[in-house]
Amino acid sequence: MDVTEVLVCECNGRAYPNRSALNTHRKSKMHQTWESGKELRDLRCLCKKLENENEALKYDLNYYRSVVQRLSSALTTGEYESDIH
Repeated sequence: MDVTEVLVCECNGRAYPNRSALNTHRKSKMHQTWESGKELRDLRCLCKKLENENEALKYDLNYYRSVVQRLSSALTTGEYESDIH
């Protein structure tokens, strides 16, 4: 059984016969433009992911602040609410 390495560029799906041909293609304007666009798309995805994570953390922070406030209030008044998690 023979194993062959297939060199395919993601920007156009084309297979290249050797590394030299692939490297030459990677220096082309078409590939450079595709890479720049891909980097931008990747950064946008990362930015959105971080924004979503930030919002989730803000939500958690507000929740825990309210729990602390209720516990503090319960301790101050001598009461304790059993439904606090």
